[in-house]
Amino acid sequence: MKNLPALLFVAYALFSSGECLMCKSCKNSNGETCSSEESVECGNVSGCVTVSGFTKLKSIKYPFIYKGCPIDIPCEEWPCVTAVSFDFQAYVKCCKGENCNPDYYIPFDDVGENGITCPFCYEDNNVDGCKSQTQVQCRGNDTLCVEYRGRLQKPDGSQPGTSFKACANSLGFNNFSVFSGVHEIERKLFAVIPPINVQLKSSLSCSND
Repeated sequence: MKNLPALLFVAYALFSSGECLMCKSCKNSNGETCSSEESVECGNVSGCVTVSGFTKLKSIKYPFIYKGCPIDIPCEEWPCVTAVSFDFQAYVKCCKGENCNPDYYIPFDDVGENGITCPFCYEDNNVDGCKSQTQVQCRGNDTLCVEYRGRLQKPDGSQPGTSFKACANSLGFNNFSVFSGVHEIERKLFAVIPPINVQLKSSLSCSND
């Protein structure tokens, strides 16, 4: 029993060493880089993650970036919501190793139509819903038709009402308020709506303008 303290110390060292991976951590809701980063403990994981993306209102893109521990969204996936004058896209990039988080990165992705046709419209200063007069052929893995009514705060502080109908994928629909280049102030509605037509084709990624 004389060696018990030493054995406990060795067991503790073996348990703790290599079990707590460090990742870079930062979030910027209005830019492609962070002004400062810190290193945080992420527990028993094998790597780190960076989520790069943007929200586009009309012709203006508002980029955002998140670096940190692994998240619940799978690696190399694209959360997307795409509408007339509105576009939300993010790309999840994972890496293996300590503090390995990559910088802002969205790969070029030229994908075709997927056979889903959705109502398509966008209106500023309106939280009561836009009336769709057009339709759009969705692309990539944007297999949902969605309708949004709410209020989004731009980096300049303005908070316009926003209504749109769009194509989206499930990751974009479920994570729209988590990663965004604009801040959601109010949500009156964000729901899946029926498509106009469905003739599914094989395609994996979301559209990227």
